[in-house]
Amino acid sequence: MNVPGAISRIAQRVEELFIGVLLLAITGVIFLNVVMRYGFNSTLSWAEEFARYGVIWVTFIGASVCVARHLHIAIDVWGHKLSERTNRYWSIAVSAFCSVASVVFCWYSLQLVAKALQTGQKAIALGLPMWCVYGSMSLGSALMAVRFLVTIWQVIIPGANSITDQTRKQGTN
Repeated sequence: MNVPGAISRIAQRVEELFIGVLLLAITGVIFLNVVMRYGFNSTLSWAEEFARYGVIWVTFIGASVCVARHLHIAIDVWGHKLSERTNRYWSIAVSAFCSVASVVFCWYSLQLVAKALQTGQKAIALGLPMWCVYGSMSLGSALMAVRFLVTIWQVIIPGANSITDQTRKQGTN
């Protein structure tokens, strides 16, 4: 049994479930707010803020899912023109750069989370501590960094490519 592959698939499923549930919740709250606004001339004061912060969470967790499925934005001008060996090195370099960029983003977003914890900043309508919102950046970028490192591992270890191929097939369906 491929334990790292199983863990990766379970983590991806949890992320996708989280995104799906949150999108349903956002849709339900916005729908309810529209009905209340036009049907009862009243609104939920926190609905727009909930939707805004929910979309932020969906964005950062969704970015990790995109990295896992190899659906992130990529510029492939010469990738198909490179030899297989050179393309492997190129893939490792790009994934390493992306992983470092994700770690740097995570570092700075953690500083933002710490500042929000220190100041006790809260959202106006929801009363939600802002570190919960800012935490989406830290968690999402950390997950992306791990996913890019897994991609490097899969390129280096030939037998691990089955995970990459499987997630690419999932992404294209």
